[in-house]
Amino acid sequence: MSVNYAAGLSPYPDKGKCGLPEIFDPPDELERKIHQLADLIQNSFNVVFHTGAGISTASGIPDFRGPNGVWTMEERGLVPKFDTTFENARPSKTHMALLELHRVGILHFLVSQNIDGLHVRSGFPRDKLAELHGNMFVEECMKCGKQYVRDTVVGTMGLKPTGRLCDVSKRRGLRSCRQVNGHHLRLGGLPARPGSPFGLRSQQEGLLVHHPGDLAADQAQRGPSAADQEERREAGDRQPAAHEARQAGGPVHP
Repeated sequence: MSVNYAAGLSPYPDKGKCGLPEIFDPPDELERKIHQLADLIQNSFNVVFHTGAGISTASGIPDFRGPNGVWTMEERGLVPKFDTTFENARPSKTHMALLELHRVGILHFLVSQNIDGLHVRSGFPRDKLAELHGNMFVEECMKCGKQYVRDTVVGTMGLKPTGRLCDVSKRRGLRSCRQVNGHHLRLGGLPARPGSPFGLRSQQEGLLVHHPGDLAADQAQRGPSAADQEERREAGDRQPAAHEARQAGGPVHP
């Protein structure tokens, strides 16, 4: 659960703005943005989606900064509410839609900050997926790099040993991993795989789609081509400002 994941992280104060209410666009504005986003995707030859905790709330896993998010509840001195466990959670319609976009050749690569494993569970190919914070179901050998996708949560985080040994036999002149003390499995993640293709993907001209106003997503997507992407962001990028203008009775700019 994201609750247990958050509890296992090192304390740090800068968690961004927590407790912001969800914003819902009027039907006509939502329809316009859908067509605008569809046009951007249709006219881009290298489409990369960036997902965060929000797409898993429909699966019963709480986010961090939402109205009932883990860190929002923490700030209020309350215990976060959740509807399921990592093992029992199932991919949402958003997860399956992203899988279909990839299947038909529209979505070329997926970057996720989620550790719930739902993208993998949906069937999304792991070689087209960069999980920036790791995956609670994946262990990786610290010697040979072999990864194991488990049916249950690994139980540790932060690249800590899990207590299980790699089963790779002797190869390429090296001794068997299981015969070498200390080469336990660890929670897999980007720090353990610096060769992830994400860096190469970010340098290609194309369209990066992520939820607007997400502090963590904004920070994570900053890279060599961040300035080039500035004018090609998701169609809802101005949603918070438009909502405030609408509430104040001012003009709403598309």
